[in-house]
Amino acid sequence: RLEELHAGMQPLSPLWLDGSKKDASAPVQSSFFIIATTNSIVKNEVPPSLKFDMLVLLEPDTMTKTGSTMIFKSLAGLRARIRIALYADTEYRKRYETRLVQQELLGVSRCAVTDCLIIDPNKPLPPLPQPYVFKPVVHAPQTFAEIQMQGETAPHKSVSIPLRTEQPRTTSIGSRPEIRVNFRTGEQVFVEQAQKLSAKTVRYASFTPFMAYWPTYGSMTGSQSQWYFYWRGQVRCGAYPQTDLSYIFLYVYELINLVGCRTPLEGYQKLMDVWCAYRVPFPKLDRYLAGWVSDFVLVHGLDIPIGEISNLSGCPVGQYDLDRLLLTKFGERPLCIDIPLLSQAANYHIERSKFYQSRYSSICDEYIPKAVALVDAFLEKQQGRRMIEMFHPGYGQRERYLFQSALYAGEPRTIKVKVVALSAHSPLRDFLAQVIRHTENKLRDIKGYPGRLRGIELEEELRRLIDVYMERELLRKQEVQSNITIDAGKLARAAAEAEQTQRMLMTGQAEEQPDTAAPDFLKALPEVAVAATVPARPPDTPGGLLTDLALVAELLSQADESERRLINMLLQYGWEMEGNVLQSLLPDCPTEDIVSRINKKALHILGSLLIVQESGLYLIDEDYRDELAYLPVNPAKETPAHAAWNADGLAPAWRELCQRFSPWQLDMLYAVARGVSRQELQNIAEQAETMVEPVLDSINEAAMETVGDLLIADGVVLEEYLELVKALFSTEDG
Repeated sequence: RLEELHAGMQPLSPLWLDGSKKDASAPVQSSFFIIATTNSIVKNEVPPSLKFDMLVLLEPDTMTKTGSTMIFKSLAGLRARIRIALYADTEYRKRYETRLVQQELLGVSRCAVTDCLIIDPNKPLPPLPQPYVFKPVVHAPQTFAEIQMQGETAPHKSVSIPLRTEQPRTTSIGSRPEIRVNFRTGEQVFVEQAQKLSAKTVRYASFTPFMAYWPTYGSMTGSQSQWYFYWRGQVRCGAYPQTDLSYIFLYVYELINLVGCRTPLEGYQKLMDVWCAYRVPFPKLDRYLAGWVSDFVLVHGLDIPIGEISNLSGCPVGQYDLDRLLLTKFGERPLCIDIPLLSQAANYHIERSKFYQSRYSSICDEYIPKAVALVDAFLEKQQGRRMIEMFHPGYGQRERYLFQSALYAGEPRTIKVKVVALSAHSPLRDFLAQVIRHTENKLRDIKGYPGRLRGIELEEELRRLIDVYMERELLRKQEVQSNITIDAGKLARAAAEAEQTQRMLMTGQAEEQPDTAAPDFLKALPEVAVAATVPARPPDTPGGLLTDLALVAELLSQADESERRLINMLLQYGWEMEGNVLQSLLPDCPTEDIVSRINKKALHILGSLLIVQESGLYLIDEDYRDELAYLPVNPAKETPAHAAWNADGLAPAWRELCQRFSPWQLDMLYAVARGVSRQELQNIAEQAETMVEPVLDSINEAAMETVGDLLIADGVVLEEYLELVKALFSTEDG
C-alpha cells in the first residue's frame, strides 16, 4: 500500500524512507510530504523533533499490539497536529489492551468504539443544499399615497397610531437538530451488569471449568454462571472452595470497581483475603494483584503501608511501588532492609554471587543488612546526614496507568504521582553496591573463601568500620558456639554426609533422582527433550569453580563483536590492563562505552559487574575468571537450525498447540525462551515477512485457544511455563 501511495503522490514529490543507507542523506527536515516504512521509523530516520500538520498511520494494528515495542515508542514520539489511522480490520477492537495502544497512538485519552460508520465510502452522502444567501434590500424613502377603495366613503376621522416599541429584528432560517448519542465502553457495560448481579446467590452448584482471557458474565455458560455465583457466595462468607483462575479474576474485577463492598476499605480487605487464599495454587495472582491492589489503595487514598502489599507478593511490583517502599525503609531508624530489597536498590545482586550460593547465604542474609545499617548510623553521627539524605534524588512526577489489563470503569485511567526515584538513582545504587561488596569480601576473608571482589572504592573509614564490626560479631558468635558441647563423632558423620550431598549437587548426580512432586505433564517428557542447551560443568571440577557457566555463556552469546574483543584482550593480558593500554590495542573500540554496555548486560544476567575499575586498571571480576577461561569467548558460528517441539506424551491440548505452530512461530518461541536480543527476534520476524509483535500475539492466541493461558508476557516466557518450553525444544539441522 505504501508503494501505491508513493506512486499516486508523485505530483507532490514525496520523500520516500525505507530504512536503507540512502536515507541518511535524505532532506527530511525540508520535505513537505514524507512516506516512511516501519523499518525507517524504528531507526529514527524521522526525527522526533519534526512537527507534522497531519500524520496518517496505515494499518497500525498490524505494526504493534503492545506499548512496549520499538515501533510503538517511535510512532508515539512523532509530533503532529492531526492524527488519522486506517486499520487493516476490526480485530484490534476485540482486545482491551490493543484498543488502548491504538488510542494512545492517536492521542485519544478516552474514546468509544461502535459499529457505526461516520462515512461509508461505498454509500456517498446526499448532496447538501446550497448555502442560503441574503438578498440585498434597497430602502426607498417613504411617501404617503391616497388609495380609493370601493364602497362607502370613509369618514374623515383621525385614528391614533400606537407608539412603536423597538424589537430586535430576527430572521429564522432554520435550526440544526441536536443529536445526542451515548456510547458505553465494555468496562462500563461490565460494571452495570455487575451492579445488577451483585446480590445474586445460588444455593448449590457443581464446579464447571472456566478459562477466559478477560472473564466476563457474557463469556460464561449457564453452568459456569451457576458455579460462579455459588462460589462467590462462599467466598463472601469466608470459605474458599477450589475453583479456576478465571472465576477469581472475575470476582477481583467486581471488587476493584467497588461492586459487593460498602467502602473502599472493605474492598481492600476482600482483595487481600482472596489473594491470600488462592496465591499458592495460582502464583500468577501475585503478578497482577500486587499492582492492582496498589492502584486500589492509591485511587481511594487508603492509609495502608506499602510493605503490607509487598510482603505478601514477595517483592514490590513496578518502579513506583519499589520507590515508595525504599523511601519508607530508608526512613526507618535503625535501618532494616533485607537482601532481596537491597539487591533491587543496588548495582549488585549478591544472591547471584558464588559466595552466597555456596553455603554462606544465611550469614550474608544476617550480616550484610547489619553492615548497611551500621554505615547509615555512622554517616548520621559523623556527617549529620543519613544515607537517604546524602543520596536523595529529589522529587519528580510520573504518570501511572491504573489497573492495567483489568476491567475497570473508573476515571481517570492515568494519574500523576509524586515520586522519589531511589531505585534508579545511580549514586545511591553505586554506594550500596560498594558497601555490600566490601562486606562480602570481609565475610569471605573470615570464612577462608578463595577469591575477592575487585574494583571496590569505599572510604577508608567505612572500610575499617565494617571490618572491625564483622570481626567482633563473628568472633563473639564463635565463642558462644565453642561453649556448646558437641559430639565429635556425630559431627564428623554429619560433615561427611553434607560433603557427599554437596558433591552430588555439584556433579549433577542429585538431578538424576526423579522429582515426585513434578506435574504429570513434566514427568511425561522424554529424556532427550530435557537435555540442557548450555555447557555442562565437568564432573571433576573442584568446588566453587565453574558454578556460573550457564550465565556467563548467556552473557557471551549476547555480546557483540567489539564487546567480545575487549573481554578477550583482558583475558590474554592476565585479566587486567591499564585503560590507556587497552584503548591503544583496540583503537576502533571506545573502551569506556563498551565496558558500560558489557556491565549493563552483566547486571541483568549475572547480577554483578563483569569488568571493574581499580587504580586506573580495567579488570575482570575474579568470580567469573574461571568461566571465561573455560568458555570460548569467540565461539564458532553455529550452523542455522530449525526449532522443533517434541510434545510426545503430553496432554492433548499441548499436542494440539504444537501442531498449530508454524516453523517461524516455533523459531520465535524458542528464541524468546532463550532470551536472545531484540535484533535476533526481528531477524526471525523478517524471514516470515512480518514484525515481532504480531508473531508473539499469534503464539499467545494459539495458546489461549488450546491450553487456556498465555505463554509470553512483556517479551518473556511466563515463569510457570519457561522450563517446560525449554525442555520441549530440540534442534535439528535444517
